[in-house]
Amino acid sequence: MTTGQEGRFRKVSLVATDGRVYLWIGAEVDHRPPFFFWLKSAAKRRALARLKVAAAALRQAAAEEAVVFEALAVPPGRGDYLSQRPDIVVRPYDAVLLAAFATEAEARAWRDGPAAEGLMAGLRAEARAADIALAVNGRRIGAVDHERPGVFLFNYFIAESRARNLAVWEHTAGWFQEKTGLDNSTLLVPQAGEAIPQSVINHCRWDRVRDILPALIFRPSFRSFVLRAFALNRTAAVPVLYRLA
Repeated sequence: MTTGQEGRFRKVSLVATDGRVYLWIGAEVDHRPPFFFWLKSAAKRRALARLKVAAAALRQAAAEEAVVFEALAVPPGRGDYLSQRPDIVVRPYDAVLLAAFATEAEARAWRDGPAAEGLMAGLRAEARAADIALAVNGRRIGAVDHERPGVFLFNYFIAESRARNLAVWEHTAGWFQEKTGLDNSTLLVPQAGEAIPQSVINHCRWDRVRDILPALIFRPSFRSFVLRAFALNRTAAVPVLYRLA
């Protein structure tokens, strides 16, 4: 991957991946304008309740952690590539469950079992769409703290090539470290055969909305560096900001 801007921002600082296998479940329930996700329909409340019950059961079973998130806003940052791909349905998931397992066998046993089947059937009855995937940690800036409230990002990347997507993420992640103080990130790489459009899913956390949102709106380098890299490499992102549900 080349953009002609390799030295403009410092290279992302990475640590070893965590070796865990993740279960990600996303539901698109309420189709809201970008900054109105805080309005919740009855269907959204029911979907979040289902996910919370599932998370509690996962924590009692084999999962090392299981956390539920509800969307706050869709910030700027998609880029232009999606306009070239009308075949891709963009899903700004407004309810998400993320669970982590020590082994793939434990994760797959739950995902292929009756609890997951029942959960997905219930979500799909309430939501416009609901997806599920197993993923590994492909890159990591640092552990994402789920023990404290904050502003959490799930950034759903779509690209023609996963290898190119990973390169673009590494190229642009240094901007987020430098301009937003980002010190954590778990990049989720869906396993082969998962039936979701996302190439990778970036998950990270800031303490406050003002730590991230103004940089995406007001810093010209976000467009000239980050979004330009997306465009040159036929990569798009669907960022959604969340809070703990």
